Amino acid sequence: YFSEAASGAAEVIMSSLSSMKPQQLLEVLAQAFEDRRLNLWLSNPQEEDLLRQFNLDGGIEGDISKPELGVFLNDAIWSKIEWYLHMQIDLGPEANVDGARTVPTTVTLTNTITYEEAWAANGNAYIVGYNEDIKREDGDMGITFFLYAPTGGTIVNYSCDETPSGYSAPIGTATHKDRAVVTGVAKILPGESIILRFDTVLPSGCTAPLEVDSTPLGQGTVITRT
Repeated sequence: YFSEAASGAAEVIMSSLSSMKPQQLLEVLAQAFEDRRLNLWLSNPQEEDLLRQFNLDGGIEGDISKPELGVFLNDAIWSKIEWYLHMQIDLGPEANVDGARTVPTTVTLTNTITYEEAWAANGNAYIVGYNEDIKREDGDMGITFFLYAPTGGTIVNYSCDETPSGYSAPIGTATHKDRAVVTGVAKILPGESIILRFDTVLPSGCTAPLEVDSTPLGQGTVITRT
């Protein structure tokens, strides 16, 4: 049903383009770009640079004057079960730690599928996943997460609150596009959550508030500030 619905929706959208009002189409596209649900890449370097100037390329190159935390997720079991994934990102009260602006941050990943819904899939790997090396049972989520520090900043004091059956293992740290990255794998059974905790350190000299960029989810993402 999921694949048929997606195919039907795409067909309706494409067949209706000629009848849509340009302003309405632009508004829909602008929202899709804002949500990161639509990205473009062009092989012509000059055209691609134009996309980058308007932030339409989906790139993660940052700006020291506009600090942004990136929380990006990838389905490690190759399925559509992440439709049931809920993410909440909480930004705590900013503090000055050793002269650096620091924001306590938590990312809560919750698997909202029920066992009854998972069992109703009858083992359909399209829904419950193909990667048996990661998946422990039907309904289990395997999520590779990438925490991108603001450009010129870093992520410190990483820890994870695990459920009794939860599992999260940091793969390690890296640098990508001049941004510090913490990455790991979270496994979450139905009805359970995993909480990632860390401090986001903003770049020196930056005065702007911390913003968040994240992978768009079917259930949306809640972002709170204290």
